[in-house]
Amino acid sequence: MEIYNLPEDLEKIIFSYISHKDLSLSNKYYWKQYYNETYSNKLEPSYWRWILRNDYYFIFNQYLMNSLSYFLKEKKIIYKSQIYPRKLELVNYLINYTFDSQKCKIVLNKIMKSHGLGYKKIRVKLNKWNN
Repeated sequence: MEIYNLPEDLEKIIFSYISHKDLSLSNKYYWKQYYNETYSNKLEPSYWRWILRNDYYFIFNQYLMNSLSYFLKEKKIIYKSQIYPRKLELVNYLINYTFDSQKCKIVLNKIMKSHGLGYKKIRVKLNKWNN
């Protein structure tokens, strides 16, 4: 028996007992609602690297739209002897060279074009010792 064949009153009662976390796994509508509720604790680098590593482009799109100001902050980041002027350039490097996530690359390029943003230069940090 499908839940959609039940009367609306009974559907509302059943949905009231299901948690938001469980409903978020059913479709995009409930996922967006739950994601916006729990967004505040997701600004960790391990979370967005996990998204890029697995090429979850829908989640990446929502994440970037919510936290674009976080990625655009002018804060130098050193990663593998390269100095990135902001986190957005690091995300671009990870998408293209480390994780090879093509769907996330398309999402990032669309967001960059829609906001009229460009990438900045990446400097290389060389510390070689000579004896």
